[in-house]
Amino acid sequence: VDAGDIGPGHNVTAVYELRMHNKAAMNVAEPEEFAGKLGIFKIRYKNNITDTESHLLKFFIENKCKSFDSASSSFKFAAGVTGFADVLRGSKFAKDWRLTTAIDCIEAGKVVPASDGKELIEFIRKVISLKDAASEEGKVVTTE
Repeated sequence: VDAGDIGPGHNVTAVYELRMHNKAAMNVAEPEEFAGKLGIFKIRYKNNITDTESHLLKFFIENKCKSFDSASSSFKFAAGVTGFADVLRGSKFAKDWRLTTAIDCIEAGKVVPASDGKELIEFIRKVISLKDAASEEGKVVTTE
């Protein structure tokens, strides 16, 4: 996200998929500070009113893999929104996803306000019905 896009009072949710690799096969030594960690997240911020220089925050990403069922409701909602976007744009990363999968994830997430989740689910259902109608008419439907 470009820093210019985030202003005071705005919230941003970034979703990243981590793909693990076999370190043993790569024969890579792990520094002690990273033992048991997946990586490090760095972000810079600056208060444009009081700061002349930016500040760097670093957070270790802990290796605490959980099942999707035990994930927080906000994570489930974010996964559903992200999955919907990926399916809609025809992403290669959404090959195992369906629009109904996105609905399931969004319904599993308790969204505040609840109307946001309901509106999104209604929108996804409209997309599904439009795709179905186009398919019945013999039209080729893509989401790219």
